[in-house]
Amino acid sequence: MAVDSQPPTSEPVLHTDPTGSTPQLDTTTAAQLPDDTPEWIVTAKAYLDTVSDDPRWKDCVSQWLEFEKTMGYPRENQSPTARLSAKNRPIQVRQWLQNCRNYDTVPSLGKVTEYGTVWRLWWTTLQPDARPRTDSNGLTRKRLAPDAWEPLKRAGPNGLFIPLISLAWWVKASASDSLEVESAFTMVEDFGWVLLQLIGESSKGGEGEDGASSERPKKRPKVATAGPLRRSARARK
Repeated sequence: MAVDSQPPTSEPVLHTDPTGSTPQLDTTTAAQLPDDTPEWIVTAKAYLDTVSDDPRWKDCVSQWLEFEKTMGYPRENQSPTARLSAKNRPIQVRQWLQNCRNYDTVPSLGKVTEYGTVWRLWWTTLQPDARPRTDSNGLTRKRLAPDAWEPLKRAGPNGLFIPLISLAWWVKASASDSLEVESAFTMVEDFGWVLLQLIGESSKGGEGEDGASSERPKKRPKVATAGPLRRSARARK
């Protein structure tokens, strides 16, 4: 499995708006965002909107937008201590950062199942120590004290956006495999749940969510996808 073993201190930091290659994306959705939305978020949303039509993905993106807004759209330089740990992070993330965050050139994920395994390990590593794990190292969804989530309160272009964009690659790449894409969507749901905790909202279902976990699913449901993925996955009924 390709795991990043280097510290994030040597990575290029996006200070305000993206630089380098300009992605060929439809940013007309900017009209749906507040006037004070940073350009990098407008561009990121344009890409994220192409990933999937599944409501779970759409909800996750909306929750991320709300999180960034709640955190005040931080634009200042982010020191290494303000960024998320790179321990167990997929090596593709570093490759994308070093390629000027080019949305038109997504790194090769290799075997999608292996990439998903590494991404899940990274996400688990990022979680607060207080968040309970299952016997198989899955993540339960028990509510924690607000201050327990502080290590994950990282907004801006070098914060939680990085796990989100790399999760998007997994969702896209697994579209032709209904089991693998559902495994990715299990993490989409968990990502969204964490965002709700970070912005101070209650997770949908309240105490009923306590039994949920981030382990791989065993069912093979049909998942709707967007854009070029329509050829490899059928719409949900």
